[in-house]
Amino acid sequence: MRAASKAAALLAALVASAGLLGGVDLAVGALLGAVAILGLALTAAPWWELALFAVAVACCVAGALVVSGPIASAAWVALSVAVTAPSAMRHGAVTAVVPVLVAVAATGTQELSPAFACAGTAAAAGLFALILRLLGLGPLQSQRIPWHAMVWHLVVMGAATATATAAVIGLGLVHGVWVVVAIATVLVPMRDATIRAGRVRVAGTVMGAAVGTVLATVLPPWAALAIALVALLWGLASALVARRTEFVAYVAISIVCATAVLGGEAAAGVAVQRVGYTLAGAGIAILLGLVTAARDDAAPAS
Repeated sequence: MRAASKAAALLAALVASAGLLGGVDLAVGALLGAVAILGLALTAAPWWELALFAVAVACCVAGALVVSGPIASAAWVALSVAVTAPSAMRHGAVTAVVPVLVAVAATGTQELSPAFACAGTAAAAGLFALILRLLGLGPLQSQRIPWHAMVWHLVVMGAATATATAAVIGLGLVHGVWVVVAIATVLVPMRDATIRAGRVRVAGTVMGAAVGTVLATVLPPWAALAIALVALLWGLASALVARRTEFVAYVAISIVCATAVLGGEAAAGVAVQRVGYTLAGAGIAILLGLVTAARDDAAPAS
């Protein structure tokens, strides 16, 4: 956990440095890039693959910022799944966060410079991968997924996240991207694993949203923002050591506190939306998993 905590602190420094150098645009790109590369950097992927992955994600993020609208954004989300599919085929479901990040870029309310966001995403992805490797994190053991099951999973993932993104933008759903987050993080190639992931996502979100509501309500704004930052970094550290429920709960605390303060929204309202959209996305993912995912006993032993 000590190495994971160091990685989280260095990520915060990386994003802050990007903000000082290029403002919000570069900082957002840096955060997206670091999060995107996290799963793949913890595998035995060679550096050339990490570099290609970083550039591919950066281009999709920039594309989503340049060409917007429900259909165009859905296309960029689907493309992000396709261009990172080779890494998923080689190393397992370590690229699921990519369509989420592209959807976040597409649905964001703040206008960002595509060039700065692209540069920040690519550069931070490479730097954070180096940080993780230098700290000795990974490679983690992953379940070997049958080739046909992985291909079908990527097709379903691309279609589901793209459709959800188009619906969120078309309907103008505030914070609706949280549906995409839940779909992408719950839907995995194996059926029972998808159900387990859904339980973890819902349980962690409910706990985190409840705690975040209390903190954002009773604390002054500056303290709630500080809690949001600490919770986000602690959540990242938890993710690096595969403490999934803690990761989801910490992120929910961070989201509720930060959104309530920066967005001027009632904390309870933010929490209800977070839980509601998570339930909707997890439900969609589980339904898709029951219909399309392979049985867990179909996977060879690791």
